[in-house]
Amino acid sequence: MNISEIKNRVAGKLVLRILPAVFWALFAVKRLFKKKKVFGFLSEEFFAESFLKDKLCDIGGFGMTAKVITQYYGDRQNKAFRSAALFNRTLSGLPGWKFPVGDSLVYTIPDLHSHYARNHVKYSWDANKQFDFLLSIDLYPGYEFSLDAMPKAPLLIWLRDPKGETELEKIATVETELPANNMTSIDELLGYAREERQFFAKVYKDSQATGRPIMFVTNAHFLTPRGQRLYGPREFNPHFLPNPIHYLPLERLKKADRPTVTLLGRLDPVKRPWIYFELAKRFKHVEFLVCGNSSYPEIINPIIEKYRSVENLKFLGLVQGEQKERVLTKSWVLVNTSIHEGLPCSFLEALSCHTPILSSVDPDNLVSKFGTYTGDNLGDGMDETTLGQFQSALEDMLSNRKRLEERGAEARKYIEGIYSFEAFEQKLKGILDAGFNPNFKM
Repeated sequence: MNISEIKNRVAGKLVLRILPAVFWALFAVKRLFKKKKVFGFLSEEFFAESFLKDKLCDIGGFGMTAKVITQYYGDRQNKAFRSAALFNRTLSGLPGWKFPVGDSLVYTIPDLHSHYARNHVKYSWDANKQFDFLLSIDLYPGYEFSLDAMPKAPLLIWLRDPKGETELEKIATVETELPANNMTSIDELLGYAREERQFFAKVYKDSQATGRPIMFVTNAHFLTPRGQRLYGPREFNPHFLPNPIHYLPLERLKKADRPTVTLLGRLDPVKRPWIYFELAKRFKHVEFLVCGNSSYPEIINPIIEKYRSVENLKFLGLVQGEQKERVLTKSWVLVNTSIHEGLPCSFLEALSCHTPILSSVDPDNLVSKFGTYTGDNLGDGMDETTLGQFQSALEDMLSNRKRLEERGAEARKYIEGIYSFEAFEQKLKGILDAGFNPNFKM
């Protein structure tokens, strides 16, 4: 080993381990006297529909959650917390790696190919000065930079969609899923679970050395066994932390006169949107709205073209803001055809708009309570058994409008009581007040 390599190793250790810990200690007194806790929201997605469309274009539920939470806690007025999004991607062409998106402050990873030490020190100084703890959507290897920059910051891992081998094997039964991810074997897909498990083991080991407290929280109870299978603890008892959403006033909730159903979300293979398209052909008297774009247009667009001539099937593209509110408000049913989900934001948004759900997934039994669960089905879903399940369920739901309205009203009351920002804040404050005591054993 030459002198240069020795210097690089010493400098790397100094930058990655010692300085971030020193920065955290420097601001210890400041954190004690803060009136509001500030958290960094770790996410691989950030939904920014009106800014940097070519860069921050992650349009899934996680990206929406990151935007909504950081936007809500982005100001200083009458709230117990403040937050900023830690969007773990390097974005070229920006004036810096910290910038506003609407009311949110977003951090991206600085350019690490040049001036690595300098950029890491700047990021670490700012982050340790700003944040009191970290809240991450699941735990992905892409978070490594931010975690290294704040090696002592308490970490809440928010289970949103932990996917172990069982879940990935199920997803792989969709024929186009492997090609969509440039894979040729299921073992490559299962590698995602191995990588996440190994990364958690690394974070856990590093945290034991630095003294970083780690806790798990979940936005749905059914995710607890999934998280245990993925991350591997012997004992596992995550706290419940609901996904907060905004509600429309009740007076604005008015359904369309014509039976109307909606598909809302990314049009990706795992979502199997072609089942919905096929249903439109079987319900000529019903308006079928499609809200969303695809991350895999080379696969999905040719499929969409086959259904362009179906007159009652309307492709609206990406909907947002008031347009999304109008769609959900007038819809009689939200249809979800995915083979796999966590607890989608679209479910909570629909139920808050008095819109029951028809789905082949049933997170925390919400679909069974306030809609119709078709039962689990594997593969592409274009077999008559699966299509028949969706068809008969939709026929039954649309045949009794009064029952739909009653279920919708019940759903709204349920959602208001659990998935509000007030409930989110109360749960989060309770977790912090109790201290970061580990709720798992390795």
